[in-house]
Amino acid sequence: MPKLTYGSRIHEVRTTLGLSLRDLAERAGVGASFLSRLENDDIKDLSFARAVAICDALGLSLDELAGRGDLKTRGRPDLRKIRHMLKEVLDQIERP
Repeated sequence: MPKLTYGSRIHEVRTTLGLSLRDLAERAGVGASFLSRLENDDIKDLSFARAVAICDALGLSLDELAGRGDLKTRGRPDLRKIRHMLKEVLDQIERP
């Protein structure tokens, strides 16, 4: 079984989404060369701020990036978000 790294996880999702390194770099606000080095495991320590930016750009949670989330379940609705949105709508409807 191949070793799971931040870089391999990012590469897997990026290529699945059909994004180039440059596309992801723009979305995440990081350099394409940084992403390339990260995907090739030349960078071992990823700062929290950069991890969040990359996750946001890929639509990943930090748990998914860390390998604790199953990428196969991606695309399923996030019930917490749906519940929150419904509550907001109901709150607006109930206001006089």
